[in-house]
Amino acid sequence: MKNLLRKKNILFMFVMLALIFAGCIKKDDYYKKDTDESSRKQVVQIIGAEDIITIARDIKSTNDTFALIDLRRYPNNEAELNQPLTVKLTRNPTLIADYNTTNGTTLIELPTNSYTLLTDLNNVTFQPGEAIVEIKISVKQSLLDLSESYALGFSIADVGANAAINTPLKNALYNIGLKNMYDGKYTLHGDFYHPTQSPNWDPFTVDVEMWTSGTNSVKMYVPDLGGFYHPGLFMGTLNAFGAQEPEYTINPTTNIVTVQNSYVGAVTFYTMFAGYNSRYDPATKTIYAKFGYNLGPGGTFISGTSRAWTDTLIYVGPR
Repeated sequence: MKNLLRKKNILFMFVMLALIFAGCIKKDDYYKKDTDESSRKQVVQIIGAEDIITIARDIKSTNDTFALIDLRRYPNNEAELNQPLTVKLTRNPTLIADYNTTNGTTLIELPTNSYTLLTDLNNVTFQPGEAIVEIKISVKQSLLDLSESYALGFSIADVGANAAINTPLKNALYNIGLKNMYDGKYTLHGDFYHPTQSPNWDPFTVDVEMWTSGTNSVKMYVPDLGGFYHPGLFMGTLNAFGAQEPEYTINPTTNIVTVQNSYVGAVTFYTMFAGYNSRYDPATKTIYAKFGYNLGPGGTFISGTSRAWTDTLIYVGPR
């Protein structure tokens, strides 16, 4: 059992990068007034590099092109801003391996034949007056597997003699995935039975996300926990079992829903509840499911023995 930990995202806002208009730059938006500012080099960093950057893309029949890397410079003065700056980036697969080791994930590098970067990483140039450069990527989705979790890692390698790298924000890891029609943000209205922790089928409501794991399947992700789990009330507190990653598979013809534990190395597996219509309603984009383990023959409930969940997952919007 794992306690839900609410994560507070800390956003560092830089007023200097609000808007850039050629010929009408407000100096106070960009440059500090400290008397020693003349000795400071302009700084270059990748926005979002403090955490993994998740990008979920709708499935398209053509190549999918979108902005991937948000590179920024913070000049020392207006004269410096009005000079070009060339930066070098490199692919860094080590970031993927390190993240997997730390978090127990199975991200794999996006295959090189499936994408093209539309900017030469060896020559990323900030033009005069430009403080933001977006590096776009074009992805051939037909070469990807919806059941895989792909990633790309990049590092700032060189910024020249007249600039400095913001070291904590020099490495960026991007989790790039495809979204099927069931993918999105949901509100989960559920109840949970456990013979000692929740013997009264205590109801609960929590926001979750359903992440594409296959052509017709999604896995439940709990943002508050930062991982794939199924929450429930344990003695009145919203918690979740470890080593359980519920995956919901929808039959595209009948809309029947089945749920299984997709955790790698799982020893606990689910059975759908007898007499309950586990289904997907395409009109309202709602998933209904009732399942558990330690159930009797055919998915019958055994008081004092079974563990079970009842889910009503109401679609809120895309993630």
